[in-house]
Amino acid sequence: ENVEAETETKDQYRRLYDAIALLEPQQKELVRQVFFNERKIVDIASEEGVSEAAIRNRLKKIIQRLKKILN
Repeated sequence: ENVEAETETKDQYRRLYDAIALLEPQQKELVRQVFFNERKIVDIASEEGVSEAAIRNRLKKIIQRLKKILN
């Protein structure tokens, strides 16, 4: 049972990484910064000279796109 669950989890991660690879370069970078490097949205927004809401909206669109790819 654990082997099956582990295999399914690995498959889900592979599918997610494959979906991320289909994103635009800027989108991939934002995903990397927020989810992998655990950067704060406020810091990213400040560096880019945009509002936090702008970064949140970008993330929302990215997540929606990933959901479409994965379904």
